[in-house]
Amino acid sequence: MGTGENLRATPAGLHHVWGGASFEHLPCGLCGADAPVPKGRRADGLLLVECTQCGLAYLDPMPDEASVRRLYSTDYFGLGGRSSTGSYRNYARSHRHSADPRRLDFRLIAENVGDLAGKRVLEVGCGLGDLLEVFQRAGCECAGVELNPAAADETRRRLGVPVFEEPLEQCRPQGFDIVVANAVLEHSRHPGVFLDTAAQALRPGGLLMLSSPNWDCAKDHNRSWVYWYGSFEHLCYFSRDVLVRACNARGLALVVEGSWGPRATREGIRRRTAVKRLKEFVKDVPIIGPLLLNAKRTAFPERLGPVTTELADYVALFRKVA
Repeated sequence: MGTGENLRATPAGLHHVWGGASFEHLPCGLCGADAPVPKGRRADGLLLVECTQCGLAYLDPMPDEASVRRLYSTDYFGLGGRSSTGSYRNYARSHRHSADPRRLDFRLIAENVGDLAGKRVLEVGCGLGDLLEVFQRAGCECAGVELNPAAADETRRRLGVPVFEEPLEQCRPQGFDIVVANAVLEHSRHPGVFLDTAAQALRPGGLLMLSSPNWDCAKDHNRSWVYWYGSFEHLCYFSRDVLVRACNARGLALVVEGSWGPRATREGIRRRTAVKRLKEFVKDVPIIGPLLLNAKRTAFPERLGPVTTELADYVALFRKVA
């Protein structure tokens, strides 16, 4: 794509996620530079650029703050059998299998903390509170951040924990031993401020867990990268090195890292979708249906792979050292 493309032009006929949204030009949300290089348009018509100073990839133009809040204030998760306004069409179903202590994010943290009893845990983007439920059972004092009012209310009702309905950067929590932000950073208009706030929320020695789409996959797989074609709520993308440098600059030292999530290419997603459709087809068959649907009881990965561009998402655990 030529560098002469108008970076501020927004195409008509956007995917429903950003239909009716307003857009604005912003400098890089990580380093503040304003020297982007176009990298290509997603299937929703929005342009991805890469910062020439720090390497962050982001949308330009960017949905404005009001449009972002409006998206997450609607029925984003498709709860109550309604149609989702986001990408989580099967969220309510997967929720039934998510509060599982075998899920990898919980085990990674538990292995690096030891005794969890009494630890203060904050999950950013807590949804219906599945992970918080696992930590609560382990004796932790839990809190959440969730912009979707219906999901926040459900988490409060089920777990009796405080849930902030403001972005992390606005509620600015303090004094936590563990902060978890799985699949959240890429939804931020200002990821640098997000990381600042997450680091400030931790006590010295505390742990921050992040997972996010790996921009290195886009570089390796070109137009076959899965996130060119879905999850259009994403506003920015980190490569492994960019994220580690950003965390190091905020006094966060890498503890463990790896890859998880779907295969990084459209073909990988097609195969996974075919399996899901098969399960949907047989779900009402006596005996066989329930066995297939419950074969994997957690909705999250159970193993951490090496840092690779074959899996779509990068995951890392950082410890606050300053």
